[in-house]
Amino acid sequence: MSHEESASQESLWTIYVRLWGRAEGAGAYVKYEAHAPFGEAGWFHPHVDEPSRGPEIVVVRAHYEERSAPTKGRTDKTPVSLMLELCTLAHEVGHLRSWLKGNRTKEYESALLTMGGRLAAVPRRTPLLDSGDRLLIENEEKSAWQLGRRELRDLGFVDWNDFDTAERAGLAVYAEILG
Repeated sequence: MSHEESASQESLWTIYVRLWGRAEGAGAYVKYEAHAPFGEAGWFHPHVDEPSRGPEIVVVRAHYEERSAPTKGRTDKTPVSLMLELCTLAHEVGHLRSWLKGNRTKEYESALLTMGGRLAAVPRRTPLLDSGDRLLIENEEKSAWQLGRRELRDLGFVDWNDFDTAERAGLAVYAEILG
């Protein structure tokens, strides 16, 4: 790794730690999990059904070193894509910000639960959701990316091509799932 690449990784790491801290400062419990139910890179859960629990952000990373503190590595020494994890974390913080602003309505939460239940069903129902529920989810996903972008901009992030790629990929997954 060149000195320039090393400096860039340190800059990403600094932003990653600060963003993690911002989420915690906003009241979220942020942690790593090894597995995702539907292959997600991360997720946000407000736990409105369990108010004492509070909101939670999960970043998916196999063989994580520490569950509830940001770390650079894995216990099996496999390299971590800090950029991809940072983009995921920013997106999930975007969901947190949306929820804190009151933008994640009961109708949205209901559509999300319906989608999750139908994704797990065999055979899978198609279309997964009606057009109104699909629009609620698509709009929240776009908003989370926009709010995540704002968070990163505030922290001095500059690798927008990588973020844009992650955003396009994330939105494409939802477009495929929702049909």
